Amino acid sequence: MVIVRGADAEAAGIARELGYLVACHPPSEDRHRAFVRADFTYPEDQFLQRNQEIVRCSVTLIVAPRTAQEQVRSGTWSTVRYARKTGKPVVILARTVAKACRFCGVIQGAPNERPECLYPNAKNYQHDFIHYGYVTDRILTQGEE
Repeated sequence: MVIVRGADAEAAGIARELGYLVACHPPSEDRHRAFVRADFTYPEDQFLQRNQEIVRCSVTLIVAPRTAQEQVRSGTWSTVRYARKTGKPVVILARTVAKACRFCGVIQGAPNERPECLYPNAKNYQHDFIHYGYVTDRILTQGEE
């Protein structure tokens, strides 16, 4: 299992688990940067130029935006627009928030979700669901949004 923060870091972890090499396109600023081990690292660049370089280096752009609706002031959505403009295929992973019980770890809505929490400190055996991460629940391809 890969436990990381952010879609870029998660994608790098999944790719590595599947045996792919990981190329890093770091931004010139550390905010929003996924600090992961890479097999090849491109030179740092400003966000917009870096995102356009990612499109140029891709056969297909796969993105996991924070929102399902296109946003004007979003680096991910800006990258999607650039890829579409250049004719690159785009795959959008639509995400939903996942919640897990802070006591027993069961994921809310999962097939194995128990009706009651088995952890002895849970008040009245009730789950206490907290934000856990994001779950990809469907894949949208270009034109399906």
